[in-house]
Parts: sequence; structure tokens; C-alpha cells
Amino acid sequence: MNLDQMSPMDFTSTIFRLVREEGSAPAKEWVDTYVAAGHIEHDNYRVSQGLSQIRDAESQALRLQKMIDADSRESLELLRGIPASLAPVGGLLSKYWGSTSAGLYQGRFATMPISRSMHDEHLSRKHRARLTSASFGLPPSDYVEDRVFVAHDVRLSRTGWTEATAIDADGVFHPTRSGRLPRLTGLVLVERPEREIEMVYILPFPYVSGNYYHSLTEMAYGLRHIYTVDADVPIVFEKDPFGFLPVICRAMGIDVSRLVSRESVQNAIFSTAVLPEGGPYYWSSTFVQFFRSIALQLRNTAAGASSSELIYVSRSKSQRSLPDEWIIENYLRSLGFEIFFAEEHSFEEQVDKFSCAQVIVASHGAGMANICFAPDDCRVLEIFLPELINRDFQRRSQFVTPNYYPMILDEGGATGLIEGMASLLEDLLTR
Repeated sequence: MNLDQMSPMDFTSTIFRLVREEGSAPAKEWVDTYVAAGHIEHDNYRVSQGLSQIRDAESQALRLQKMIDADSRESLELLRGIPASLAPVGGLLSKYWGSTSAGLYQGRFATMPISRSMHDEHLSRKHRARLTSASFGLPPSDYVEDRVFVAHDVRLSRTGWTEATAIDADGVFHPTRSGRLPRLTGLVLVERPEREIEMVYILPFPYVSGNYYHSLTEMAYGLRHIYTVDADVPIVFEKDPFGFLPVICRAMGIDVSRLVSRESVQNAIFSTAVLPEGGPYYWSSTFVQFFRSIALQLRNTAAGASSSELIYVSRSKSQRSLPDEWIIENYLRSLGFEIFFAEEHSFEEQVDKFSCAQVIVASHGAGMANICFAPDDCRVLEIFLPELINRDFQRRSQFVTPNYYPMILDEGGATGLIEGMASLLEDLLTR
């Protein structure tokens, strides 16, 4: 790969690969060399993020070894997992059994985007150039791979949250179905098994379990293949701090009692495990349709649900608030927008808000994941700080709506943002 054409995702995945295969020191040396060669600025957030990942890898190894040293029963074992092969043994199956051969089952599907571009006519030439340099407006992929792994004699990690993963008798684990640290280091701490369970369906362990976006799009979306196993097969998950799983299970007609936490079965060995992959990084029409169907089921059963069609997703009560966000709130409130604090609402309430929204204004962040519930005629305005311009939700919006509008809050501050937003909103609100 040409280093000066390396994408942000390639940069991060290279760090992960080097840490896992060669260790922290070679990974740190590669980052220093890459920055020194001028391929990326030293103050780019991906550089600081990558160096933080390397430090986390070093501290994880020390922490897990201390847990083994303190294990008086000698029931713990530290394994270095081997990433599962991505060579498929067959296509996706309509049914998985205990006798199904281990390996990757894969299918390729059209993504079917609603839009292949974005709106930038409301932006200054300077802001258009900033977004172009950040690769905004690229056409979406035409296809996506959907994958399900089947594994035998599987154990779960003794530690959870960002360390949650599953590993089989041959030491094979699945990075894309694991928390952040196993993806980074391959280290898996397991218990000596005390019981055997015949078959389980293991939801993807989110990259970050406490993150709304990762929990929804990785773990919850893993339920899409649940009907490929028998109705009594347990569903294993890591953490569900936002209460997604019972709600989605009820909407899908799945018995909620099938849900079992990783912690409750971490001392078991599973004869057969079915491991679906999380959602595609940049989404697809199938991905969005799954969540819109959930929203429709919830709205059909909701009693007296009421929602505003104009929503501003405020972060003024979080540590990542926009500068002078109260000014933006007051302006949008004067136009009839509801100031919505996602952290104060249940999952069902968030689905209700977004599923009938006509205009959504929000700054870049995990809460933008809720646009997967929005109708396809919704207008989405995403606000960026100049130091954190990220194309991810622009790319994802192409499967939600043709009406995506980016905004940049720069040296003009909140007042300057409002001035740039005023004529755009005047047009959108009169449609």
C-alpha cells in the first residue's frame, strides 16, 4: 500500500496488526516513522489515539499477568489468540446446527444506497475544501459482505467490556466480534471450564461496550441471524448498558429469557457457537431496514407516543459540548426545535424521536447512530469542530436519506454557525 494514500482506517488497523504480531515497540516505531515522513500531522487525533492504543496494550499485558499471579486456584490461563481466517467455507446458511462444520459462512449483497453524493451548496468555498480533503462526498460501496462464523469448543474471556471475546480450542478468535483490546493485542484470559453447553449464539462483543454507537450497530444488529438457530439456543452478550436487547428481542418476537451475559457463562465451554458479524462500517440498505423495522414495531405498540418533528441533539450536558452550545440551542428552540438530551431518554424514547423526525441537527458523535431509525425524507445537519472532521456519518447517511448537510463550527463560533445555518434551515423548514 502507498503510505501517502493510506486511509484513516488503514492507519489504525496497521497499528493493531503491528501490536498483535510484533509488539508495542515496533508499533510505536512505525507511528513515529510515518509521522516523520509527513504522511500525517503529529497532532492529528488518529496519531494520539494510536499512541494511546499502544500504551493500553502494554498496560493490559501487565494487568492480565497480575491476575494470573494472584490466582490461588490456578484456574486462569492467558492465551494469545490467532485471528480467524477470512477464507469462507461456504455461503450463509438458512440453519446452523451443532454438527455444522467450523469456519466462515459468507454472502455478498448489494448495498442499495439512497444517495451517492451530499449537499454542500450551502457551504463556503473554504469549508467545501475542508470536507473534500477529509474525503467527504465519495460514492458508497456497491456491495457489502455479511458473515457468520461457526466454531467448536469455544470459551469466553474471563474479563469483559473492552476485553470481551470468544476463543476456540485451536486458539482462534474473531477480531471483528471482539472488544477493543483483544482486537489490538490478541490476548485472552480464560477460566478452566467447569461445565459444557451444547450450543450458543454469541452476539458480537462491541468494540467499546459502553459506547452507544458500537453497542447498537455491532451487538444489537447481531440479532439479524437469530432465526438460523433453534428457538431455545441461548443468546450470549457482553453488557447492555442502554437496554437495547430486551426491547429489540420483544420487537422481533424473541424470548427475552434466552439472553445470558458473558459473565454468567464465562466458566463454560460451548460445543458449538454461532458468531454473527456486527454491522457494516458504512452501513447498507439492509442494515437500515433492520432498524427501521424495529422502530415500526415499537411505534405500533407504543401508547400515546408523541414526538417533535424537529430535533436538536444537544451535548451541552456532556464533556464534549460544542462551544457556547446554549446559543445554538436558543436559536433552534426559537424555530420550533425540541432540544433533545439523549442521555436522559430510554432507548424506546430515542427510537420514537428519531423515527418520525423531519429535521435532525446534531454534532458529530455516537448519538448520530440514531439516524438509522429516521425516515428517508428526513433532513440531517451534522455539525463538526474543525479539529474533528469525520466523514463516517456522511457515508452512512447515504443509506438513510438523500438530504445530508454538513456544517463546520470554526473561528466564527456559535454565532457564525447560526448565520451560515439560517438560510439553509429557512429553505428546509418550508419544504
